[in-house]
Amino acid sequence: MASAAPHPQDALADANPAPGLHLVEAPVRLRMHFIAAVAVVFLTIYGRLVCPFVNGIDVLRLVLGLCAVGLAQVVLREGLYAWFPRPWGRASLARHGMYLSMISWLVAGLIAMAMHLWLYPDFPVASHVKLLTGYWALGGGILSQLEFIMLERYLRTRPGLDIGAAQSVEHITRRLMESYAVFTVVPALMLVLLMFRQVYEGYSGLAEAMEVTFVAAVFVLTALVVAWRYGASLREDCRAIRSAIGSVGEGRFDIALDTSRPDELGLVARGINDMGQGLSVRESRERKQLEITSAFAQELQLDSLLNVITTGATEILGAERSSLYLYDAARDQLWTPVAEGLAGGVIYLDKGAGLAGASFTGQSTINLTDVRLDPRFNAETDRRTGFVTRNMLCRPVNTREGKCLGVIQVLNRRQGSFDARDEARLAAIAAQAATALENARLFEDVLNLKNYDESILKSLSNGVISVDPALRVTKLNRAAERVLGWDESSLLGRDLHDILGTSNGWLLEAANAVRASGRAEHAVDVDLHAGGSAPVSVNVSIVPLKDIGDKLIGLLLIVEDVSAEKRVRNTMSRYMPKAVVDQVLAGHRDVLEGRAQIMTLLFTDIRGFTSIAEAIGPRATVTMLNEYFTDMVDILDAHGGILDKYIGDAIMALFGVPFAGERDADNAVAAATGMMQALQTLNARRVAAGLPPLMHGIGINTGEAVAGNIGSPRRMDYTVIGDAVNLTARVESITKFYGTPVLVSEMTHAVLADPQHFREVDRIRVKGKNEPVTLYETYAWRVAQMDAREHRALDLQSAAL
Repeated sequence: MASAAPHPQDALADANPAPGLHLVEAPVRLRMHFIAAVAVVFLTIYGRLVCPFVNGIDVLRLVLGLCAVGLAQVVLREGLYAWFPRPWGRASLARHGMYLSMISWLVAGLIAMAMHLWLYPDFPVASHVKLLTGYWALGGGILSQLEFIMLERYLRTRPGLDIGAAQSVEHITRRLMESYAVFTVVPALMLVLLMFRQVYEGYSGLAEAMEVTFVAAVFVLTALVVAWRYGASLREDCRAIRSAIGSVGEGRFDIALDTSRPDELGLVARGINDMGQGLSVRESRERKQLEITSAFAQELQLDSLLNVITTGATEILGAERSSLYLYDAARDQLWTPVAEGLAGGVIYLDKGAGLAGASFTGQSTINLTDVRLDPRFNAETDRRTGFVTRNMLCRPVNTREGKCLGVIQVLNRRQGSFDARDEARLAAIAAQAATALENARLFEDVLNLKNYDESILKSLSNGVISVDPALRVTKLNRAAERVLGWDESSLLGRDLHDILGTSNGWLLEAANAVRASGRAEHAVDVDLHAGGSAPVSVNVSIVPLKDIGDKLIGLLLIVEDVSAEKRVRNTMSRYMPKAVVDQVLAGHRDVLEGRAQIMTLLFTDIRGFTSIAEAIGPRATVTMLNEYFTDMVDILDAHGGILDKYIGDAIMALFGVPFAGERDADNAVAAATGMMQALQTLNARRVAAGLPPLMHGIGINTGEAVAGNIGSPRRMDYTVIGDAVNLTARVESITKFYGTPVLVSEMTHAVLADPQHFREVDRIRVKGKNEPVTLYETYAWRVAQMDAREHRALDLQSAAL
């Protein structure tokens, strides 16, 4: 079956989403339908009492006929509402409803006259015309106006209904003219018709009818003139009010409406004038507050800032004087270097003394219209300064984090006392003051930090040189002057190429590489030619300097003069742990002697190393081991571990040697986690290069072992020996059997500060030990990769054990 074509009004509704009469709810429509019943009752009473022709008709028959016409009018109006729900042109929705109602009443009058002709053909034509005129005057005039008012009132009070800008407003003059016309013209017309009926029936003469017509016309015309003049007056006043409101909306507050009108519009005009004056005053205060806010943001010196704050508070609140007390935590007192209107000096107060102290300690706003009535007021200050305090407003100055910096007090409002709006303004000033004070203190801290950094640079034994992105020198310390052989004044602003010359090409290349890549470069034990003297052996680090947006703003060159002690340190560090070297060079040679201590040991071993080495050859094997050892040893260093030795493809590392710490075991486990994650990254690079991935096992154990120099007098090695070492090697080896990359002994697990992400694997008896040892697997390195099923399995295993 073909679908019905859309109605033209439906298409219009889709194109124009403006509200329509279909939104009028059923209860409102029923009340509007009730008006038709009023018409039926009125016409029934009128016909029975007045009309001589209708007087002889049966009442039931008369009522049924009138009800039929009323029902036809209701159905017709509902049909018009459905067919034409939206206004024509720019008419309002209520006026559109009135138009449809008038049409329905006009058609209903025609229907009534047709029924009257059919039922009572012997009635005179005047009777039929009078019925038609009555329907049109009563329904299309008075009752349509009542429906208009009812519909308009409903639409105005209906929530969420927006009639939109496409529909015009109802004009006052037009509404008054319509109302006067309907309620004067219609009764006058009915009186005239009644008079002419009297003439027609012989009860009166034509002269009386003309007299009534003349009087009715004069009164109607006079009423219309009065309505038009009054409406025009209202219209002009409304235009002036609307223009004034538009000016206020555009930010122009210099309005002066005529307030002489002695009715509600006069009161509205007076209110708008007051509003304009208030907004003008408010704009002036906001402008002043903006100026003070700008001053807050620009002033970073504390003394000047305090003066800006107190002066601004005095001006914005229209007061005579203001003071800002800051809290000194060291002295536990309030103090102020600024007491506006007083000459010099600093005032100190106990943090709970007076009204300022009460506001500070109580963290509350205090507003007093007469300070003399409050026992907390300290009159001694007035006696000492000669100032007479009448009223006062105090408020704490707090940061957004809730830290109380002090309290601000404003004295003697010039006009009246401080009110709630003044409290709100002072709250805004206090908030801005807190931010400004924090900025000032931050600026002071930055200056102190800068001076501190300058002192550090001067005291450093290593030379520090900073250059901008164009490699021009911006700063250097005394050690750099000594190494380069020049003073700071001769180097600042000069190009690094000019200073270093061609003999230090390696350093210039490194600086250019760091500038291009953004990655640090290091050079160890190189010769630096500077100042025309003999070359200096130095270690050089070049690091990029970046701003908060990760943009390169320069380079930092750190030059270490390698002395004999440093040469010895670097040489010894190649053969024994750096911590031991530091202790030996510091004079603690006893650390080289054997001594027993508790330590945590970590062993690693590459799985299938022999097969891999045979497959890739010697050179590739060395490259692979260097890459692997570099990544693993970096992880050990990051977690405080000491590389004891390389055992082929294995690593032996110590934690807590030569000096034990509280978190040695935790650091060893964290290092194992990092080594597993580093191996994943390394394997990703190897797979991308077409190389096979590597696997390794890690064993961790805690116990007592002997650390010291072991070997012959000609060649010694600082290492550790003992049963704990052997057990660690066994734990690492047994990872192959259990298929787990990391195993931790129960001795290590027992001393962990935060044993998370462990599962118990087994209890074993290793070779050489009688007591069994419980082993644990740590899976912290792969927690992020585990799914819910694996977590569930671990929970079930833990519960089962």
